[in-house]
Amino acid sequence: MTETKALTSDITIRDLKRIRDLSLQIRRDKDQLEELRYLAAGLGSKPTDAVKVQTSPAQSGNRFAEAAADLAELLREEETELDALQVKALRYIGNVDNSLGVRVLRYRYIDCQTWKSISVLTGYTVRHLIRFHDDLVAELPEE
Repeated sequence: MTETKALTSDITIRDLKRIRDLSLQIRRDKDQLEELRYLAAGLGSKPTDAVKVQTSPAQSGNRFAEAAADLAELLREEETELDALQVKALRYIGNVDNSLGVRVLRYRYIDCQTWKSISVLTGYTVRHLIRFHDDLVAELPEE
């Protein structure tokens, strides 16, 4: 069983789950932002044999540019929230006395690695790592 130096922590299980969710959402949003910027530049992605319809390039470009600007703002907010949660996670990780625990928590919540990649990095099975992780964070509050 792993021990921590301080039993009190300002991070919750919900915060840890939110880190993973935000990390995945940010990746998706970055991909979508790249696509919107591409479309806003007027490069389009229609196949060459598609029926061409007369449209105003400025109008369609503005729509994509506005969507890209809105998404960029949302991305900044998500990244700010993720940074704040990761600072809380780092404070918690700093109190973990077990070196494997520190590595697992860092890989999972700071580097946002999958269990499979953590398994490769540590040499432990995914099943073992998940059980180890669950024991490690068992004392954290849910909310």
